[in-house]
Amino acid sequence: MAFQTSPASPPRFSGGQGFHSTFAFADIALRRTEASRQRAGHFATADFRSTFNPYRKAYGLTLEIFSPKHGDAVSEEMISQLRVILGFATLIAAARAADVTLLAVGPFGQPVQGCQVDSFRTAAERNGARQRYSDRFQGLASEQIPFGQYEVRVVCGEAEIYKQLTVAHANQFEVVALSGRRMISDHVKAKLAVKLEAPAPPDETWWIRLAGLYNGKTYTDRFAPGKGEAAINDPDPGSYLVTISSAKGYSCVREVDFVEATNAWTFHPASCSFEFDRFAHLVQDEDKRNQKQDGWYDEMRADRDDVRRAIDEALKRK
Repeated sequence: MAFQTSPASPPRFSGGQGFHSTFAFADIALRRTEASRQRAGHFATADFRSTFNPYRKAYGLTLEIFSPKHGDAVSEEMISQLRVILGFATLIAAARAADVTLLAVGPFGQPVQGCQVDSFRTAAERNGARQRYSDRFQGLASEQIPFGQYEVRVVCGEAEIYKQLTVAHANQFEVVALSGRRMISDHVKAKLAVKLEAPAPPDETWWIRLAGLYNGKTYTDRFAPGKGEAAINDPDPGSYLVTISSAKGYSCVREVDFVEATNAWTFHPASCSFEFDRFAHLVQDEDKRNQKQDGWYDEMRADRDDVRRAIDEALKRK
């Protein structure tokens, strides 16, 4: 944004949306200053671009004063009034920045310790470069992050979390989740097949929706008429709210955790219940009380460790 004033044109204060009421005050103040400047017999020289550089750096403010008659010379009264105006502009700019706090969790929502922000940069270039704000974080908490879209990398030991987020609130809380994937293939994609206990009637549409609780993923598919089967292609492992719905008003919601090896579920509409393979699990209150450490979760960790050992041994034999 910029102040501009000259004898040839009335002062104008340009900026983003939401600034106009304060800028009306700035316009009046600068008009009065311009009139008094014409009458003033003494001037003080000021380089506002260097004087207010900290504000420019923190909030992207630009202050320029043009006076063809007197060069960079401005009256002391003008300096005083512009300081007041800049105070208003600074308050507005501060209102467009946020205190951002991140919470790192595992794929099923378990808290992860020892994490720190390795990179926090704008998704797009500003003034020809990506702006970086990782130095404003202490641990996973920060202050004065300008509103906008960002790419984030959080490091938790040897694991890394990547996320894109939009900062748009004064106090913003964001969950960043570790991926539960053990393998990634460009050629062979896993498919999760979900069947209704009985085929859906031809005149009724049924569908399934998976909404990730921590990873932000969403998957939807329709049950094929006459077959009663839906397919979710290569879903990310994690915690999901699974909703089964019909066009005639049926709805059932269950919280389900699964790993990437799961591939076959059956749904029973009458009891709003699922039959899973061993790689998926219906979440119970007891699981949450134990922070998902026992039972099925312990079995899946043992499977993961077995896979890691097998990979390490195969690499050693090469």
